[in-house]
Amino acid sequence: MPFTPWEYTVSSCLAVISLFGLFFVTAFSHSIRRLRQQDRSKLLKERQFVFYYFLRRLFIKESSLETELFCSACTQQILRFLYLLFCFLAYFQGEAVFSPGWFTLFVCIILASFTLIGDIFPRMWAYYFPSSCASVATPVSSLFLLLISPFSFLFYRLLRLFLPRTTLSPFSEQSVASREKLLELIQDMENGSLLPEHDKKLLQSVFSFRDRIVREVMVPRVSLFCLPHDCTIQEGAALLEKEGYSRIPVYKTTQDQIIGVLMYKDILSKYMEYAKHPASQGLLSAPIETVMKSAIYTPETKKISLLLQEFRKKRVHMAVVVDEYGGTAGIVTIEDILEEIVGEIADEYDETETLFQPTQRGGWIVDGRMNLLDLEDELNIKIPQEGDYDTIAGYVFYRLGTIPKKGEILHHDTFELEILSSKDRFVEQVKITPLPKKETSNDHNS
Repeated sequence: MPFTPWEYTVSSCLAVISLFGLFFVTAFSHSIRRLRQQDRSKLLKERQFVFYYFLRRLFIKESSLETELFCSACTQQILRFLYLLFCFLAYFQGEAVFSPGWFTLFVCIILASFTLIGDIFPRMWAYYFPSSCASVATPVSSLFLLLISPFSFLFYRLLRLFLPRTTLSPFSEQSVASREKLLELIQDMENGSLLPEHDKKLLQSVFSFRDRIVREVMVPRVSLFCLPHDCTIQEGAALLEKEGYSRIPVYKTTQDQIIGVLMYKDILSKYMEYAKHPASQGLLSAPIETVMKSAIYTPETKKISLLLQEFRKKRVHMAVVVDEYGGTAGIVTIEDILEEIVGEIADEYDETETLFQPTQRGGWIVDGRMNLLDLEDELNIKIPQEGDYDTIAGYVFYRLGTIPKKGEILHHDTFELEILSSKDRFVEQVKITPLPKKETSNDHNS
């Protein structure tokens, strides 16, 4: 092939332009993944991006991160192809002035620039400086996205034609930030220092939040403090002050008939009214059912994420948990739900309650009410969950099938459990001692 300087120059310039565009489109696609939703939406509607944005909306009605990433991914692949095409065209057009030994060096230069400039460098830029990267890359990338948009729109239409509407592309937001991948990432970082321990626990709590049910976070019935409906306002105020609660359930005959919730604000308003009219003795002697708020009810198997939405919609902070027979299983508050994400929230009236404490021989003394999930997180001991139980006391009942006596021991492959204190109706305390691997044995009772 005869050497033609202008063809060689044109091919070389087009190769450089393709690599230049690949750098900025790659930086753009990775930076918008790392931006918050509101920043991302604002960026995609800026003046330098708006023409491509509205052009894309003409052909693709869906407006989501999925479509943006798909179009940018198509653009990246086409730019990669064009870069390689123009590089080899430039080489063969200038082959007359190149010695045969230069081909190996030429391929190495192409691969190095293709990998570094077209992939690694823009990824690093987007990772460490997502906001500035997105701001700088948007004007340039929008030009290349616009030029190659006919091909990317065509590919998108073909994809939607042959795939079901519910099938997401591999570039979707869900696949980019899927729960499984993030959980694996957190587990891989547990032995490193990329995330503080508190942040790891917070992320794990967020991921497990959707799987938690009300029964796992509620205050059980045996721990409830309730007031009878015929209790006077003055008596209710004294009990509110003594117990330190801001809301107390009110029952009619038994705790299975909780009919409302007494709030300290309603009691306070009655006292303010009494202060203005001291002669009105009947204000404080009226029953609390005259000032209580109506209660809402929820099944113990309801997801706490759904209950939180219900709390927000109805603007309430407490619900009565009912079992399958309609009896009261406990109560749950918005604070109980939020504690599943951020951990224990203590106020001025909360008494510090320790559900476990270490022993000198490497074990723990554990309260029978301690939740198995919390026990696993705090003590790193896996308790089998084979039955319908949530606490360590429930595990003991499931294993033994009866109320245990003090001193009884349960053996498991990884731990030994001894009953320290037990009453007629529940297990108060147990001692859990981890077993070394060399001393493991089959699961049995003694």
